[in-house]
Amino acid sequence: MIKHTKPIIFFDVETTGLEITKHEIIELAAQKIYPDGKIEKYYSLFRPIGEMTSEAQEIHNITKESLINEKTFKDKSTELYEFFNDCDLGGYNVLRFDIPMLVEEFHRAGIHFNPLRNNILDVFKILNEMEPRNLGVMYKYYTGKEMLNAHSAEADISATVEIFIEQIKKYNLPDNIEEIQKEIISKRKDGFKQVDFGGYFLYKDNKFYYGSGKHKGKEITKENVSYIDWMLSADFSYSLKHVSQMIKKRIV
Repeated sequence: MIKHTKPIIFFDVETTGLEITKHEIIELAAQKIYPDGKIEKYYSLFRPIGEMTSEAQEIHNITKESLINEKTFKDKSTELYEFFNDCDLGGYNVLRFDIPMLVEEFHRAGIHFNPLRNNILDVFKILNEMEPRNLGVMYKYYTGKEMLNAHSAEADISATVEIFIEQIKKYNLPDNIEEIQKEIISKRKDGFKQVDFGGYFLYKDNKFYYGSGKHKGKEITKENVSYIDWMLSADFSYSLKHVSQMIKKRIV
């Protein structure tokens, strides 16, 4: 399939809503692919503490009542950390949602999880670079098959793995993760490197820049580093605040 030195985990989550700092993971499906080709699967439902939004329930058709007998994410956080720790990650749109949500859930459980030190293969990012589509349409495009049970975590992640395999063949992608990460996932047309999942901070020529907000495009200096202080006090995700603190230490 593809050369890699550590396991790659392709995963998908369903949640109680779309706000990372407020909502929770209620379903997680993952496939861990080892360098020798062995595949280990993980699947679990979780009982949420907070409320489920009607919009989220309409998408995944999982009710809060149906999860009453399941364990919470925190109950299973240790086994999840052991499964995910020190692995490269992959999935569909995981950079903007699934990974930040997973980091936030681990944080709420008292576990520091830092996936930024590993490679991240976002199939959605590859799609956007090559030919933008949604998951269902692209599944049919790459495999010739109709996607069944869309928005079921197990169906979504199985489709994502199949798409990734076909992308390697169709686009003659590099046969190792590091090259895909460098040439496709992390590549930006403006030459900047994205530091965090949401693109709030950028990096180029040994300098940090703001990627959004009122200082968008400006180099981060001692004169405007107070904007990071505001971000640290506002309702941003744990993972973004962690990156913010590291950048501030470099600047001041």
